[in-house]
Amino acid sequence: MDSESKVYDYSFLLEPTKLTQIVENIHAQMPEDDGVSVRDSFIVYQTGNKENKFSSLSDVIKTDNSRRYRVRRLLISSSATELRTGMLKHEIQVDFGKKINSASTGNSQKSVIEILVRGESAVWNNRALASVEEQVERTKSQYAMPIVTLVSILILALFLSLSQISVAQHNTFADTMWLKKSDLSFVKKVLESNAPLSESEERELITRQLHNVMDDQKALEPVKPKTRNLILFGLPLVFIIICAVLVLFCYPRAVFLWGDEVARHQSRLELRKVFWVGVFLSVIVSVIVSLFSAGLLEALAAV
Repeated sequence: MDSESKVYDYSFLLEPTKLTQIVENIHAQMPEDDGVSVRDSFIVYQTGNKENKFSSLSDVIKTDNSRRYRVRRLLISSSATELRTGMLKHEIQVDFGKKINSASTGNSQKSVIEILVRGESAVWNNRALASVEEQVERTKSQYAMPIVTLVSILILALFLSLSQISVAQHNTFADTMWLKKSDLSFVKKVLESNAPLSESEERELITRQLHNVMDDQKALEPVKPKTRNLILFGLPLVFIIICAVLVLFCYPRAVFLWGDEVARHQSRLELRKVFWVGVFLSVIVSVIVSLFSAGLLEALAAV
């Protein structure tokens, strides 16, 4: 007996209506023959190593999906058997939440969707797989855009932090020979005579420059290593960890939307709104602070 299988590596949200459509589509692929018996099997895997087997879809939807016994995986099997011989003629399995090893993270596992079809001909297998695949793809959760947006925001925040450090460390006095605006007025007045600087004028100019050097060093006194590491690495790391935890909670890979999961999912949707508002406000505040700090430093340098 030929078989075909396909694995779908993406997040999904399975709710009763879509689940019913998938099962009906599977039944539509089975031969309509009086000599063939079609039987369904549903295996529900829950937290705490709890496993239940049902023959009716309505019993699956009634499954306790509480926080303690949350549904983690659902294996749907439908088989067509010849009544006279008991021989299996066709079989379709759809496994939501099957665990496979992640190639990118080594030994860790991730949840995927797998479709397996077995039949007497490759033509039937391909047709059944394509039809069921169309229904399964409707359960796909569109998480790519939020994740890409969040990564872009984190990169922007890091760029702003680094640019702020660069501005803070840039010495504007060195560009004007350690002369403030008031000192430049003195230089202009001295040079109006077109005569070489006198000894007293040279001493006055050098004294002003040395005062400016000392004042600038006091203003830009190096930050203590522990404080600098906390600002440069500690705070961004905490922000990234918080974002990662919230993303894992707000955007789960597998959602079986019935029972208590409906209320939990609604809470996730509300938290997503609060999360994104907080992220965008943080970016706006960071931009304002960076622009204000840069402008303030330039203003102080011109005094």
